[in-house]
Amino acid sequence: MAYTLYLKNTTINVDENSIGLEFNLYPNPANHSVQIEFGNNLGDETEVALYDVAGALVKIISKGDNYNAGHKINFSVAEFSAGFYFVKVTSKSQQLSKKLLVNH
Repeated sequence: MAYTLYLKNTTINVDENSIGLEFNLYPNPANHSVQIEFGNNLGDETEVALYDVAGALVKIISKGDNYNAGHKINFSVAEFSAGFYFVKVTSKSQQLSKKLLVNH
């Protein structure tokens, strides 16, 4: 399905398959483990990584996998200190980060 947006003599067409990267984290805040659920299809060069608030890489959760919409990844946060982190998903052409609170 495609969508069309009209803006004062300008037309923008958006293909539903090209809409931005989407994923959900739950539970958030997390105590022991977190589940990431993807909202759209991603290419085969996808990386999922966890960063601390200073921007330092804490852990690569997954790298090089191909995820379809609805795919879920579970990972443990039990070994990490309580606090805020960022989960960053990077595909071949897009990236998106979401805040995660680890609360033991």
